[in-house]
Amino acid sequence: MTAPVPGVVYTFDSAQQAFIAPGRDPLLIGPAGWVPPDPVKAGSLPVGTASYGVPDTGQVLFVSPSGSDSAAGTVSAPKKTLDAAVSAASSGAVIVMRAGTYHESLTISKQVTIQAYPGEAVGLDGSSTYSSWTGSGPWSSALGPDWAPISTTGFPLTTDPAGNLPEQVWIDDVAQKQIADGATPSAGQFSVNRSAHTITLGSNPSGKTVRVADLNTALTVAAQIRLYGIGVRRYSPVVQEGLSALVYFGGTAQGSVVENCVFQESGHTALNTARSITLRNITVQDCGAAGIQVTTASGFMMERFVIRRCNRSLWRAQPITAGIKITRTEGMIIRDGIVQDVPDAMGVWLDVSVTRSHVVNVDVDGATVMPRAPVMQLGLHSELSDGGLYNGTQYRSWYVNCRVKNVKHGIKFLDAGHTYIANCKVSDYASVGIYLQQDERRNSGGANLSPAVVPWVGRNTGLLNNDIGAGSLQVIAYHDPPSGTPLLLGWDFFDRVAGNWLRPAPPGSMFQLGKADGARSSYNTPAALAGTPTTVGTRGTKLGTNYQGTTTPPDSAAVELPEEITNLLGAPRGIQRVGPILPAPIATF
Repeated sequence: MTAPVPGVVYTFDSAQQAFIAPGRDPLLIGPAGWVPPDPVKAGSLPVGTASYGVPDTGQVLFVSPSGSDSAAGTVSAPKKTLDAAVSAASSGAVIVMRAGTYHESLTISKQVTIQAYPGEAVGLDGSSTYSSWTGSGPWSSALGPDWAPISTTGFPLTTDPAGNLPEQVWIDDVAQKQIADGATPSAGQFSVNRSAHTITLGSNPSGKTVRVADLNTALTVAAQIRLYGIGVRRYSPVVQEGLSALVYFGGTAQGSVVENCVFQESGHTALNTARSITLRNITVQDCGAAGIQVTTASGFMMERFVIRRCNRSLWRAQPITAGIKITRTEGMIIRDGIVQDVPDAMGVWLDVSVTRSHVVNVDVDGATVMPRAPVMQLGLHSELSDGGLYNGTQYRSWYVNCRVKNVKHGIKFLDAGHTYIANCKVSDYASVGIYLQQDERRNSGGANLSPAVVPWVGRNTGLLNNDIGAGSLQVIAYHDPPSGTPLLLGWDFFDRVAGNWLRPAPPGSMFQLGKADGARSSYNTPAALAGTPTTVGTRGTKLGTNYQGTTTPPDSAAVELPEEITNLLGAPRGIQRVGPILPAPIATF
């Protein structure tokens, strides 16, 4: 065996089952001796610290707040606005933005790269400074020329009666709470009078900086772009499909790459894409509703991400509120990420015909700092989705090496089949750790994938090597309401249950399996689970060896993972671990 060399970066070669360094012999490490890598650093670098080199060939245009849109766009004669630079750019051009804040909203319909100048802080900001106030408490101002009245009809209800209003205000960078239109605000609050085009504060603005979000969307992307090292903040998007975000990807934007960018303080959602794009090292934070929405984006990829402090306006979870929600998408991967503090919503939500999906090494923590806010409803959630049956081959979807805590339900599958949960840790949940449910819905075709591909039936779930810890009910599987065909009994939901570590369970709280009438029977030890009657379905060979106790079982208790998954983890074939294999990601900032 070749000894490892300190400071040398090794890459795992799955074919050789070895770690390879350029110009060196394989470093042979088998499953028993394999040491996990250091934790992944997730999220963007802080704005202003990324360093992307400026090309010395091709068309390069520079932009600076001190420039002029009539200038040539050279480093010594930069454009003033990104909009002007995009207009002047040829397809394939690189636009380099110098330090500063850009108050812009634009559509990009040509292939360009937009990047921050190395080491400079660049931000698109949808807010303006307001300095002319009247009154002695409350204080009012006319809304500026960039503000336009937005219809609030059709906004989904929120648990906060005024939470669905779109405006945002900051006093000395402290967000103020919006109340009903025309109402008189108290300290820390504001209101808008749409007919009079005025805004009223409850806190004295004298001697302070007041900023009002008066633009709706920063970028509407309709072509393939690269976006590097930029911050985007303080826009108040209109609430409609697609445009409810700081940045929206549509048109021919597939193949776009976003890297080392920070998206924050959206009145609704940070990012929305209807095309397959790659998000890498991004941070999303402090949004009014969802963090990221993805739809019809087969091949979507997101890695090394942080999503935190979303749903600050307490939108209801239905129909779209989550750290990230993905719909009608095949073959997506999200990995090495953190989702934190999205109260009364979902963490990661795959909904409506999501197939061949991989969620790998994602940590979800539903604890919230918002006063009186409900905890996160679900940590990881698959709904109306499946592994997918393509050309006669049945695929699986996977949740692997994830951690979920401080939520109502840890992991829930609703009408979701052929999906495995492996080497996850679920703890500190209020109600159910792993929750499998079938309701009356079935895929009838229409705009969705064929029912043959994704039938919306919750069969063939795998539970492998999971650490299901402190909480209430550990695993539940039942048909509720008990209607529709097929009618699933408890064991009908499962394909394989093996290698799991379950804590000692009070009566009625280890496994509950459903019967034909929708009632459930409880099984509180592995032995009881092995002796279930046919009233809860046919167990057959689905049940392997599982462990119950207060001490960690040996790794030999775990079952081996398929090569498809060990390759994703960068782990050797044959590895056996109970609970997560890779360490938890760490936020960059």
